[in-house]
Amino acid sequence: MPWWVIPAGGLFLARFLVPAEATELGETLWIAQAWLILGALAAWTAWRTHQFRVDRFGTIDVGVWVLVAGHLFAALAVLLGEGHQRAALNMFWEWVALGVAFTMIRQVTCTMVDYRKWTSIIVLAGVVLGGLGIWQHFVWYPSQVQLLHEFEALEDEFHSANPPTGALKRERLRELRAQFGMLSADRSEHRRRAIRQRLEASNEAIGRFALANTFGGLLGAALILLIGAAMRRQRYPSAPKWIEALYAPAIGVIAFALILTKSRTAWVGTSVGVALLIIAQLRVSGSRKAGHLLMVGGILFLVALVAVGAALTSLDAEVISEAPKSLQYRWEYWTATLGMIRDHVLLGVGPGNFRQHYVHYKLPGASEEVTDPHNLILDVWANGGLLALAGLVGVALLAGRRLAEVIRATGSESQLSEKPESSKKKETGWLLGVGAVGFGLVGAYQFVFEAHADSQLMILFVGWCVAALALNMTPIGAGPLVAHAAGTAVAIHLLGAGGIGMPAISQVLLLLWLAGPDPNPKTLKDAREQARILAPQALTAMVALLFVSIACALTATWPNMMRRLLEQGAEATVAQQGDYAMAEQDLHLAADIDPLDPGPWWRLAQVQHQQWVASGHTRPELWEKAVAYQREAISRNPNAPALRSLLGEWYLDCFERTQDTEYVLKAVEELHAVTALYPNHARYQATLAQALELAGKTDEAVAVARRALALDALNLERGHIDKLVEDEVRTELESIREEGEAIPPGEVPATDSSTPSMFPPPPPLPEPLPASGAAGPVTRPDAAHRLVPRGVDYPPRGAAA
Repeated sequence: MPWWVIPAGGLFLARFLVPAEATELGETLWIAQAWLILGALAAWTAWRTHQFRVDRFGTIDVGVWVLVAGHLFAALAVLLGEGHQRAALNMFWEWVALGVAFTMIRQVTCTMVDYRKWTSIIVLAGVVLGGLGIWQHFVWYPSQVQLLHEFEALEDEFHSANPPTGALKRERLRELRAQFGMLSADRSEHRRRAIRQRLEASNEAIGRFALANTFGGLLGAALILLIGAAMRRQRYPSAPKWIEALYAPAIGVIAFALILTKSRTAWVGTSVGVALLIIAQLRVSGSRKAGHLLMVGGILFLVALVAVGAALTSLDAEVISEAPKSLQYRWEYWTATLGMIRDHVLLGVGPGNFRQHYVHYKLPGASEEVTDPHNLILDVWANGGLLALAGLVGVALLAGRRLAEVIRATGSESQLSEKPESSKKKETGWLLGVGAVGFGLVGAYQFVFEAHADSQLMILFVGWCVAALALNMTPIGAGPLVAHAAGTAVAIHLLGAGGIGMPAISQVLLLLWLAGPDPNPKTLKDAREQARILAPQALTAMVALLFVSIACALTATWPNMMRRLLEQGAEATVAQQGDYAMAEQDLHLAADIDPLDPGPWWRLAQVQHQQWVASGHTRPELWEKAVAYQREAISRNPNAPALRSLLGEWYLDCFERTQDTEYVLKAVEELHAVTALYPNHARYQATLAQALELAGKTDEAVAVARRALALDALNLERGHIDKLVEDEVRTELESIREEGEAIPPGEVPATDSSTPSMFPPPPPLPEPLPASGAAGPVTRPDAAHRLVPRGVDYPPRGAAA
C-alpha cells in the first residue's frame, strides 16, 4: 500500500469531526486543500517510482466526475455572472477535492481486505460519535440550558438600576457571551430567544455536526455496516467466542444514538438498508431460516431500544405523530424547488446559492428558508443543473449494476478474506494511524486558527482507540453486499433530508456504492499488481494537481481563513475594548484579502452605524460610510433579502427622525427589492406597507398591508409563531387596511400599478391552509415570547441562525 493511504484515511475521518453544514461558508476548505496537496504528492510518488494506478479508472470514475463537473460549471456560471460568488467558489473547490478523493480511494480499495479498512472508519466513527450523541442528549443539553439561564440572569442584573461592580461577575458575563456567540454589548433579545428555543425545545443528538439529520445519515450507514460485520463473524471459527459480546454494545450505542437524532428519514433509510441486508444474507448463505431469525431478532432489538428511549423520555410523541406534518413541509420545499428549477433548468442556481433563490419561490405558509430542497435529486439538479443530474443518474445506475454483479458473484467475499489472525494487526494499526491523523489534524487546526484547544476531541480519540482495539479482533468492515445496503440507506435518507452537497455525506455514499472491489474479484496477489504507465503521464497528473492546489489556496483557503480570523478579532476588539478604529482597520484588511465575501463589508457597515447612533446622529460622514459599506455587501450577495432589508430599515429610521422624504422614498425602493426577492415574508411585507404609508402612497400601502396580514394569519394558522409580525405592527397594518375598501377574506391584491416595473409582482396567496398535525388551535403568543426566524438569508459569523 502507498504511504499516503493513512493520511487519506485521516482526511476521510476529519470530515465527520467538523460541522459539515458549514461547507459553503468555507470552514472545511482546509480539508479540501489537504486532499489536493495529498493528491499532488501521491502523483509525485508515482512519477518517482514509475508506477501509476490506472486499472481502476473507468466508467465509475467518469460517472462521478460528470456529477462533479455539473457543479463546477454551475459554480463558474455564478462566478462569471451574479450571485454569492464566495459561496460558489468555496463549493467549487469542495467538489474538486471530492472528485480527487474518490479517485484516490478507488485506487487503493481493489481488494476486500483494503476496502474493509475504509468502511471500518465509518463504523468506528459511528460508535464513537454515537456515544457523544447520547452524552449530548442526557448531559450537554441540560447543562447548556442552565448556562443560558445564568447568562440571562447576569444580563438582567447588569442592565438593572443597580448593576454589580464586581470584576468576577463581569468576567463571567463576558465568558458566557462568547460561549453563546453574542460578543456585542447589546442585549440581543432575538438572539437569546432563538438560542432558548434551540436548547429548550430540541435535544436531538448531533455528534460533531450542526444538524441531527446529517448525523442520522452517518449513524444509519455505520449501523448497517456493523451488523454486517457481526454476521461475518460466524465465518471465523478460530476467533474467540467472547468477541461476539463486543458487537452487541457497539450496535446498541449506534442504534440508540440514531433514535436520539429523531431523524425520521434516517430511520426509514436504515430500515430499508437492514431489509436489503437480510435479503443479501439469504442470497449468500442460502438459509431462509437464518434470515427469518435475523429479521425477527433485529425487529425485537429495535423495538426494545425504542421502548427504552421512550421510558427515558428520550422520544417525544410528536416525533411520530407529526410525521405527516414533516412530509407536508417537504412537499412544500419540493414544490418551490421545482419552480426554481423551471427558471434555471440548464445550470441550476449554482452551489452555495440555493437559499437566496429559494425564498423567491417559497410557498405562503411554508415553514423554513431551507438551504437545500431536502431531496437528493432536486438538490443536485437545483445546484448543479442538468449535467450534475445526469451524473447522479449515472452513479445510481452504475451502483445498481455493481450490486447485481456482486449478487451473482456469490462467495466472492470469502475468497478475498484473510484469516482474522493475519489481518488483525494490520487493520488495528491502520485504524489507530487514521485516528491519530484525523483527530490530530482537526485539533491542530482548531488550536492554530480558532485559538482554542478542544478537550472533547481528546476524549473522542481515546474512545476511538479503545473501540478499534476492542472491535478489531475480527475485521469490522463490510463486504460489497453490506456496503451496498448501507449506501442505499444513505441514498434513501437523502431523498427526504438532502445534504449531497456536504462532502462528509457524499464521500460516504460514493465509498459505499462505488469504491469497492470489482464484482469479479482477483486473487489477493493479482489484485495488488497494478498496471504501469509512462512517467510523463504521472508527471502530468502531478503538475495538474499542484496547479489546482495552488489555485485553491490562493482563491479560497487562504482568503477564507484570514478573513475569519480578522472578523473575529474585530468583534472581540469592539466587545472587549470598544476600539472601533482598530476593528475598522481589521475589517478593511479582511475585505482586501477576501474581496468576494460580503461579511467584512456587512460588519463595516454595522461598525459605522453603531458609531453614528452613539454620536447622537450628529456625524453624517459615519452614516454615509455605513450606507456605502452596506451596498458593497449587497453587491457581493445581491439575492439576499436580509441585506437589503437592513438598509431599508436604516432609511426608515432616518426618516422618522428627520422627516426628510428622500429617506422614505429610498426605503420604499429598497423594500420593494426585498419583497421582490422574498414575496411571502410577512415581516418584509409589513415593513414595506409602513414605508409606503409614510411616503403617502396610500393605495399601494393598503394592498401590501392586506398581503402582510394575510401572510401573518396563515403563519398563525400553520403554527409558525417565529414568523409572526409584532403585535404593535399588526395593529398598524390593520389601521392601514381600513383605509381601503373591504375585500373578501383570502383575496389579497398582489400589487397595484404604482409598484415599480423593475420588480416582478408577488404570486397570489392561496386560501388559508389547515394546521396539519397540530394538537389543537394555535393561539397568538404574547410579544414577550415571540421568536425570530430560525434562519437568516445571510448568516454572519456569530449572528442568529
